[in-house]
Amino acid sequence: MQKHHLKNNRLEISTLDFGATLHQLWVKDKSGKAVNVIMGFDNIHQYLDNPFSIGSSIGRYAGRISGGGFQIDETFYPIYTENGVHLHGGLKGFDKVYWKLSSATEKAVTYHLDSANQEEGYPGNLQVEATYTLYENSLAIEYRAKTDKKTVVNLTNHAYYNLDGEGDILNHNLFLDSKEYLETDLKQFPTGNFLSVEGTNFDFRKPKTIGNISGFKGIDTCFMHQKTQRYIGSLHSSKSGIEMCVETNQPSVVIFTPEHFGKTNPFFEENFSKFSSICFETQLPPDAPNHSNFADCILTTDKVYLNKSVFSFRII
Repeated sequence: MQKHHLKNNRLEISTLDFGATLHQLWVKDKSGKAVNVIMGFDNIHQYLDNPFSIGSSIGRYAGRISGGGFQIDETFYPIYTENGVHLHGGLKGFDKVYWKLSSATEKAVTYHLDSANQEEGYPGNLQVEATYTLYENSLAIEYRAKTDKKTVVNLTNHAYYNLDGEGDILNHNLFLDSKEYLETDLKQFPTGNFLSVEGTNFDFRKPKTIGNISGFKGIDTCFMHQKTQRYIGSLHSSKSGIEMCVETNQPSVVIFTPEHFGKTNPFFEENFSKFSSICFETQLPPDAPNHSNFADCILTTDKVYLNKSVFSFRII
């Protein structure tokens, strides 16, 4: 497994070729101390068994797909399911394979992956690139893909953020430029309905302290970006002073705050509490292949898929 480093005066990251993974992201807090603001394994070889996809690149399709598959034109494509759920690309998604280093400079690193036709049941030979680029105070994560046959694509990064680098995110303030979220059933499949955040615990149009949410039991919800502001959302910790703003060309973001990581790594248990972190999975809506009223997830041979998201940091 190979690790790559990028560093400037404000930020430092390390990435891995396995899963095109964001391993570490160091940001200076209000005292000037460098804080690793994402969860990650101390021993990089532990990423070989990473059931929570910590820091990884997710594909071919991020999130859940229902019905055991999807239809394109007149053809139904069956895909791997577990208890009726296809999640994050299947049994061996993009987070569970080695990518090839395509290029590395002082500012950016790019990984490449070739996904064969019918891999995990998906049609088309898919060529994928994942690029991490450092700017003065921001990290851009960019996914591109091309196919030789009409297919479905939805890629995202699965980093878990904690702006204190320890404890939990219950003291963090969350803002989301979203007036609607996706309704889901008991298996977390979208019902197809978009619900208003008005009067609910999902209303983050004004920054809200996560731990102050009544009866908080975690969030695992897809929010639709209403595009009234440049950023889809932001996260701030008064303890570290770090604010992270998220900008993306994607129509939605899945916010995920796991209660715990089980026995995945003793390091997490020693340094972090319940609700240790939060994901900003910028992407198309889950299960879009089976909902005609969702954003189009079909990639044709004459198009290039692009997911570009920028995570900017400042002290306030």
